[in-house]
Amino acid sequence: MARTIPRALDSRLPMLVLRMLLLLLGASLAAFAGGPRNNAQNPDLHRWHLTGKAPGFPQQMDERLRELADAFGAGDYERTRQLVQALLGSTDDGSLRAEVAGFLEESYLAEGRFEEAKEAAERAGDTAGLARLASRDADYKARVARLQRIVLNSADPDQAALAQFRTAQTHDARGLVSIALDSYWKAIWMAPASPAALGAIRRAEALAWESGMPDYARQFGLAVVDGAPDTELASATCRRLFQLSARDGSVQSGRTRVTFERIVRDHSGTQCSDTARYLLGGLYAAEGQYEAAERVWAALVSERPQSSLAVEARVDLADARYRLGMGAFTDQDYEKAADWLGKLLPDIGILQPRSVGVRMETNKAGVLRSDQRQVVFSYGEACEKLNRWAEAAGAYESLAIAGSPSEEIALSRLVRCYANMGDRTRAGRARDQLAERFPDSGFLQRSLGLP
Repeated sequence: MARTIPRALDSRLPMLVLRMLLLLLGASLAAFAGGPRNNAQNPDLHRWHLTGKAPGFPQQMDERLRELADAFGAGDYERTRQLVQALLGSTDDGSLRAEVAGFLEESYLAEGRFEEAKEAAERAGDTAGLARLASRDADYKARVARLQRIVLNSADPDQAALAQFRTAQTHDARGLVSIALDSYWKAIWMAPASPAALGAIRRAEALAWESGMPDYARQFGLAVVDGAPDTELASATCRRLFQLSARDGSVQSGRTRVTFERIVRDHSGTQCSDTARYLLGGLYAAEGQYEAAERVWAALVSERPQSSLAVEARVDLADARYRLGMGAFTDQDYEKAADWLGKLLPDIGILQPRSVGVRMETNKAGVLRSDQRQVVFSYGEACEKLNRWAEAAGAYESLAIAGSPSEEIALSRLVRCYANMGDRTRAGRARDQLAERFPDSGFLQRSLGLP
């Protein structure tokens, strides 16, 4: 993966491309050295300015030079190095070789590989390139020295942390991973709640992962959490671990799950514990372990109702209970279905729409969406299967609203529930309401035996 181009290198990109174009132009001028100098009098040279094609310069070489400039400009440094090697092997032109070698050096510098850039310049005999690298080396050392003076002399912890963060970035751009990580670490502990510390933790963790050090990244994050658990910095660390786990698959997700479980256990009641618990539920859900996810989110909602994450957890909790309840109902496990769907009913209003069609429904106030009605009907039916008639009746009562699409079937089921409860008065009243509202209903035939 290509790394971000350092600012110092970024400023040289236009110059590199310009030098390449001047080289092509020089070749065209050399080819026409004996001809007219005025573009208007020289159609070929005028065409070079318009098209960028150098007359008299081999077209194949011209295209390869442009391909090189494009690859470098796009940040494809591996391709850049391949093109450089091909070009160096196909020309004896000293100035061209020096210019092409410059791209080789810059491709290494763009990835923070200073020593390899230096070796490339030495192999190519590029004295100008070696001089540039020596100048950059001096600039790097001077910048580090200047920043460290600020760190040592500043009485403001935030300012010192910022200078240390800039020092780490300087090492990072140079490709010195271990030194950069150490410097990021120092910036964090100088002022744990500062913006510089937050930037340092994000970059340090990313650098550790990019450098093939996932365990180090995790340990780095845990150290921050242990040091300042009730801070946004610690919460950001948890979110970062979750994102990286999602990117790197089930193995890392398993390790992160263990990490979150430890944070919840060791730092209960803190901001990072709430974040870890909420994300832990997300990891379980991503793996299809909805019972574990439900347990984690339910604990967060009940134990930390004041947490800013409790609201989000309730929405996800409703989703988990929906999946568990409807899954059990489909499997005809009515005991579990009644249990999960019964827990969902108080939060039925926040259940997210299950499909685009449902999401577009426009219902009256107090009337449930079709997917929400399905939950209530499934709960009522599960209770009927278990002979829990009073609970089933309570569910159907919420659906027997005048004008509701579920009114007819809900009333018919209320007749049955009340009758099985032995409450023939309420059963008769429900039957009469059914007959009044739906005189042609087929459900009436099943209740004719009622007084």
